[in-house]
Amino acid sequence: MWWQAQFHLGRKNADPMQPGVFVRQFETYNAHDFEDMWVPCFGDYEWCMPLKDRVSASIINTAIRGLFKGDNGGYVISASRNEMLCAWAVDAGSVNLVCQPPGKSPDCVPGCMVKAAPSDKDSYRAHAWCESYGLPAPGDTLCPWGPSHVSEMVQQHEKNRKARTGALYNEVILDGGHYLRNLPYSIEAFYYTSDETSNHVWRAHQAFLKAYSIPASRVPLLRLDLSRETDPFMPSKCNQAGDDTICWS
Repeated sequence: MWWQAQFHLGRKNADPMQPGVFVRQFETYNAHDFEDMWVPCFGDYEWCMPLKDRVSASIINTAIRGLFKGDNGGYVISASRNEMLCAWAVDAGSVNLVCQPPGKSPDCVPGCMVKAAPSDKDSYRAHAWCESYGLPAPGDTLCPWGPSHVSEMVQQHEKNRKARTGALYNEVILDGGHYLRNLPYSIEAFYYTSDETSNHVWRAHQAFLKAYSIPASRVPLLRLDLSRETDPFMPSKCNQAGDDTICWS
C-alpha cells in the first residue's frame, strides 16, 4: 500500500510535501455527526465556525509516531490534493490563530501567522517564519515553518523528541477551502487505532462512501498500529452485528 511506503520513505524523501503520511484524527464521536465527520467544524458548532478556513493534521513516519488524540481514529489526507499553509514542530494551539475575515490574506495565514495576535502570550507567533531564523535548537519551536520548509520542521521535531522536549506529535495546517473543494479526493483512507473506536470510524467511513458514491477500494478502511516497526497500516474488514461492529485486519 502507498501509505506503508510513504511512512518508511518520509524521512528521506526530497519532496517537501512527502515527509511522511498526513493524518487527521476525529476529536469526538457524536452519533448525529457521523454523516460529516470529515468536514472542518463538522456539525456546524458555533464555536468553531471561524476555524473552517483550515484543516489541522499531523505527519507520521518511522521516526515520528505521536498522535494528537491518543486512540481516536481518523483519516489519511492526500498531500497532492491539498495545499499546505504551514507546519509546526509542536501543537501550535492553532485554534487561537484566527483570521478576520476567515481565510488566507497578505496579513493573515489561518493557524499559522497573524499580524495582530489574539493575546500577548501568542504574540511570538505573529512576526516571523522559522526559516528566517534557520533550524532552531531543540525546544525553540514557537514559530511556523512555511510550506516549502516542512522537511526542516520534521528535522526539528525529531531533534526535540531525541532531546525529550516538545510534543510527541506535530501540527500541519492545510487550507480548508482547498480541502473542501477537492473532496472526496482530499482523503485517501479512514483508519481506526483500537477495537474501542473501530465501530465509530466504520460508521463514519460508511457515511463518507455513501455521500460521494465511491467504493471502499477507492478510500479503504485501515487499522493503524504505530507500535508495529514495519507496515503500521493494515487493511481492515468489518461486519455489523446489531448496534456493534466487529472489525479485523
